[in-house]
Order: sequence, then structure tokens, then C-alpha cells
Amino acid sequence: HHSLKGSDLRAALDAAYEEESKMSEQKTSSSAKLWSSSLANKFKHLRGAEVDLHRTWFNMRVNASAPDGDLLACSGKFFATPHQGAGGAVMVRSLENAGKVLETTPLVAGHRAPVVSLAFSPFDDNLLATGSDDCDIRIWNIPDEGVTEAWDDANSAARLRGHNNGV
Repeated sequence: HHSLKGSDLRAALDAAYEEESKMSEQKTSSSAKLWSSSLANKFKHLRGAEVDLHRTWFNMRVNASAPDGDLLACSGKFFATPHQGAGGAVMVRSLENAGKVLETTPLVAGHRAPVVSLAFSPFDDNLLATGSDDCDIRIWNIPDEGVTEAWDDANSAARLRGHNNGV
């Protein structure tokens, strides 16, 4: 057996710790380089482009607090989002009508509670279904020119009621 003085023991432990730290640093450095180079290879053909502001929508007030499903529904002609505010309003816009959404944009407002789900028909670009916490599903037939004035429940093409929970 070898006996070490306290100072010798401390020096030996410090040397062992330093050696372990160097080895760990080398492993981390080499794995980081490998990961970095694999990312560079994976995305080497990816190029960014500046967003054309004439093809974007902004100033939208999307109600993101209640939906159980998607916050956006799209068809070949329109997109729809639950609108922030009282009741269950939905904003429906033409895909061709990009730009700033004005405060005066007409809304489809036929529900008494927040809209939690919405979807366009896969067979008819003008048919929109909205489901709400008021336990109703409403079907809306959006005209080709879009929603040009505020709509209420009288404008819905159909109302499916009788659900026990929000839909």
C-alpha cells in the first residue's frame, strides 16, 4: 500500500478530474461537430426567400383560447379562422384577398359561444361547417364573392343541434 499525504492526495484528485474533463470536452466537441456537419448536409439545398407582403394576411384577431381542433380551415377559394371577441364569430376571407384585415371586416356570427372547430367541405369550396361550445354545428354556404356583410344565424344553410357537449 502507498500512503499519500493530504496535499498529494488533493493533487492526484485534481489531476484525475482535469483529465476526465478534457476527455469529456473532446467527446462533446467531436459529437457537436458531427451533428453540425450532418445538419449542414441535410439543409444545404434549403434557401430562404423574402416574404411578399402582397401575399400575406395580417392584423387578424384569431381566437386561440378555445379551439379543440385547427385554428384555420382552407378550401380552394377561402380560408376561415375563429375570430376573437364575444360569441362565436368566424372570419372568412378569399385566398385572393391578401393584406391587412380591417376592424370592419364582416364576420360570420351564428353561434352563441366560441367556435372550437371548423372545416370546409372537401367536395364544395363554398361549404363551411363550424362547431361551437353552444352545442350546435352550422353549415354556411359562402358565396363566390365571399362574405361582404355581417352574417348571423339566419344566414346559415343548416343547423345541427341536439348535441350534449360542445362540438
